Amino acid sequence: MFTAKRILIVDAEVGFTHLLARNLKRSGHVVAQADSAAGCIAQAQRFQPDVIMLDPAIAGHDLASRLAALKEPRPFRVVFVTSAVKELISSEEHATASRSVSAPTAAAPSADADYAVCVG
Repeated sequence: MFTAKRILIVDAEVGFTHLLARNLKRSGHVVAQADSAAGCIAQAQRFQPDVIMLDPAIAGHDLASRLAALKEPRPFRVVFVTSAVKELISSEEHATASRSVSAPTAAAPSADADYAVCVG
């Protein structure tokens, strides 16, 4: 049985965000968008998402800590979405953010994939 989710997409690349939002909405989900760390926090508080799809380039230790604090009233999952796989896997900032949110594991993209997804 399908259950629609409330999904917050956070990415500075507006074209990707709109494309992903459109496809998720067509699938029946309720979607909100943000393009910065400040926008992510504001939308997470207002929108109360089930899932936050987050570009790790925007995530830092401060954002990860602030998101972890927001999980108390309503828990949500954080999914890291990026096109910069090498930078994602080797990034010290990502490692710090990952430990603070929920230690995701990297899923390498296939040869045809433009984006890698790391699920926490």
